[in-house]
Amino acid sequence: MVMTYTMPPQYFAYFVPQAKRLVSLSTLKRCERGLYNKTPVPLCEISKTLALRSDGQVFTRLRGPGTFDPCMSTQLLPRTSGLVSRRRKSSVYFRCVVEAERFKETQAQVSEHSSRILRNSLLPSGSCKGNALFIDASVAGISGDMFVGALLDLGVPFELLCRQLSLIDLHGYSVLVNVTERSCIAALRFSVESTGAGRNLNRNFLEIQDLVNSSNLTEGTKKKALAAFTALAKAEGSTHGIHYEHVCFHEVGAVDSIVDIVAVAICLEYLNVQEIYVSPLPLGNGIIRGTSHGPLPAPAPATLDCLCQSPVYAFHPGVDGEFVTPTGACLAATLSANPGHWPNMCRLLRVGYGAGSKSWADRPNLLRIVLGLTDSA
Repeated sequence: MVMTYTMPPQYFAYFVPQAKRLVSLSTLKRCERGLYNKTPVPLCEISKTLALRSDGQVFTRLRGPGTFDPCMSTQLLPRTSGLVSRRRKSSVYFRCVVEAERFKETQAQVSEHSSRILRNSLLPSGSCKGNALFIDASVAGISGDMFVGALLDLGVPFELLCRQLSLIDLHGYSVLVNVTERSCIAALRFSVESTGAGRNLNRNFLEIQDLVNSSNLTEGTKKKALAAFTALAKAEGSTHGIHYEHVCFHEVGAVDSIVDIVAVAICLEYLNVQEIYVSPLPLGNGIIRGTSHGPLPAPAPATLDCLCQSPVYAFHPGVDGEFVTPTGACLAATLSANPGHWPNMCRLLRVGYGAGSKSWADRPNLLRIVLGLTDSA
């Protein structure tokens, strides 16, 4: 598994391993002047691991004067020495390399800061016990990747998620987290890219069940993940007229959907919240194209069957399209016993935003998750 964490320069940016060219001197000068705008920084592939982060005014603005992000691959330093001499006029780039030398052995700081998100500080494990989560999917619906992105933005450590995902015997994928914008709202975009053997690999329910049960995940994580997979298998079985244990997943059996569901279970187990509330879900009309079954009506049959197994409310958003995916539906159906609008919270603590891949003309494609204290807490 390869983990990549990228964000544009107006936040605190990684040097992106997949990018194709070195950041230009003019871009560095713009960063020094604090003119971040919305210009992404194009970067080069310096190493196969997580690479250098930029510092300067970006970090100063976010974390106070004199702070520096020590997240740095030790393999990077020897390969950048020549670049520094050619770009010495750029103090941002120069200070990155000089400061990184001091921090390259501090693995604890690397782990902490590389998870640091723009909006929220990291949440300690189990720190949300007695709190409640409100999943506000009323604007743009819910999918597995949006759910994970919002939980990471809420404060679940990215490295913790990657370490836990490595405990399951699943290969052929890479995990990417990007800071993006939807209607000028910063949000995390979580995505899973299948590579090699992980691409186009279908699994049935029993195979996925064995995959989860044989892993070293916690029992709580296994229980949450299997509840979602079981609900989805029953929905698929109802659609195709077969027993759920014999259901062969296609889109959901692919590695990206498995990772999405397990990742949500990991994050919720880490937070250990007392209650989860889900807003009414928007269900659009139209045709879903590009599936292995051919064109399907929106919402997808599996989505409707999942929601029929739960007390979650639904409404028409006034726009055609797929707002709730089968993965999002099974998670909403199994992880929440409290459907409805905003719960009575005596205090709102923080909010996380997860971005979806689609673009809607009339709304930001965002999932909001709010952490708060209920009256009973």
